[in-house]
Amino acid sequence: MTKNRGRARTADVVNLQFLPLALADTNPATAFNPFGNGDFANNNPETLRKIWGVRDSFNTNEGKDVVAKLDGPLFGIGGGDVRMAVGAEYHRSSYHYAIYSSIKNPANDLLVDRDRRKSRTNKAVFGELYIPLFGTDNATSGLQQLTIQLAGRYEDYSDFDDTFNPKVGVLWTPVDGVKVRGSWGTSFRPPSLFDSSGAGFNIFIQ
Repeated sequence: MTKNRGRARTADVVNLQFLPLALADTNPATAFNPFGNGDFANNNPETLRKIWGVRDSFNTNEGKDVVAKLDGPLFGIGGGDVRMAVGAEYHRSSYHYAIYSSIKNPANDLLVDRDRRKSRTNKAVFGELYIPLFGTDNATSGLQQLTIQLAGRYEDYSDFDDTFNPKVGVLWTPVDGVKVRGSWGTSFRPPSLFDSSGAGFNIFIQ
């Protein structure tokens, strides 16, 4: 089980709710005067405090994994032992993102601005087969080594459909010192919980 937490604070963010009120204030003692020497020293400190707010963001990532795997030789052929590996995985992850902001209310109080939660469970089974057709014991001209690898992985996601991804690999050594490799396969990677929760969008679009 893993758990990671993060926190960030952005200060001196303009309170877009209070600023128009301060600009429209007819009381010289509390109104906001945007003109001056650049440091706004000619303004009421309490008015400035309400204009400049803060934004706190918190995120928590949590993951739980269970993996079981078996592998070993099955039987021998000309190039060596045929080996197989099979296994299963269970993974659960959760993500929580929250923003506390003081820039969306005239009183400049720190209130919940965004709260996004997302969780995902995925289960998988996989297998791999290693087949050494030619090797040290039966090497011949043009076939010093020839092995084939067959693999497949099936996954079922709680928030997506299921998927199956095969893979085929070949290793060929025609002469000593020369190796030719080739592989073909498919893969699937779902969006992260951060992306699919909409948290990323809410960071920049306020």
